[in-house]
Amino acid sequence: MSEDTLAEAIKIVLGNEKMRSLAQELGQKIRDEDGVANAVEAFHRHLGLVG
Repeated sequence: MSEDTLAEAIKIVLGNEKMRSLAQELGQKIRDEDGVANAVEAFHRHLGLVG
């Protein structure tokens, strides 16, 4: 991906209300996720420490 391609994709997302809404929804899901806890749980699962 070039910087021009990325800039064009950002323009498309920001210029389209549906895309902007979906991007905001995805951003909120990412902010709400507890990545560290998920990583620790996955590590424990891989070691067979949790069921």
